[in-house]
Amino acid sequence: MGPSPEEQQNIPWMTNIPTLRCPSDPGVGAPMSGRTNYAVCTGDSCNAILQNGPFKDNLTQGETWRAEQYTAASRGFFSIRTLSKFRDIFDGLSNTICMGEIATDLNDNDKRTAPSMNNGNDKNGVPPPATTTGGNPSDCFDSMKVDPLRPQFWINGVQVSTAQHSRGGSWAHFEFTTSQCNTILPPNREVCGLEHQDHTGVAPPSSRHQGGAHVLMGDGGVKFVTDSIEAGNSNAPVISLFWNKGKQSPYGLWGSLGSKGAKEVIQEEL
Repeated sequence: MGPSPEEQQNIPWMTNIPTLRCPSDPGVGAPMSGRTNYAVCTGDSCNAILQNGPFKDNLTQGETWRAEQYTAASRGFFSIRTLSKFRDIFDGLSNTICMGEIATDLNDNDKRTAPSMNNGNDKNGVPPPATTTGGNPSDCFDSMKVDPLRPQFWINGVQVSTAQHSRGGSWAHFEFTTSQCNTILPPNREVCGLEHQDHTGVAPPSSRHQGGAHVLMGDGGVKFVTDSIEAGNSNAPVISLFWNKGKQSPYGLWGSLGSKGAKEVIQEEL
């Protein structure tokens, strides 16, 4: 299949698969690779350890601290470099989001599809560092990077990811920017990350539909979730070994639908 999905001449990775595309999304072709409108849900945390998993970069077993941090933050249906089964979804398949819809980037500075990069720092970044300070999921909004006159877009000068690493830019890349989503900020909010797409960040579902986006539940049910879904405190520190370990999601009903085993009681019907 070739050395890397980033190689534009790599034909398999450049192939657009109709099953992975939403008819409502107009994005086509280069500079992206094979596009996708569906992203796996990694839960209600975007702690840094989630992008590497419990293993080292060479896929050998990591140190104990990696496993400790990883298991505390890995709260979603899918996890990197980790085998998951239906039995691992303690909250129930019908109560847990498996995948989310995402709009692909049109190179128009849309905050939903062009991830803002280089946000935060070691004290208050997105995601949080290995400290008790946590991180602010709304860092990009609070630092006034969203255009107040056109709130769907970034202001001029905001650094965003390259087009190939934007939302839906490659179905072959398991990056938070391209093919992951999480249930921290509600649908169609901004995508906000650290300095590189191989790290992690806040990546809500999005769509070209009016007022929300579709999600796939673990039992196969498809639900339309509105932008106004109850989403708790969007400034609550990101869940990690050092903050809210094992607690119910601080991101309300929305966060609860992303966590697979926090034992939140979900009474509302989507």
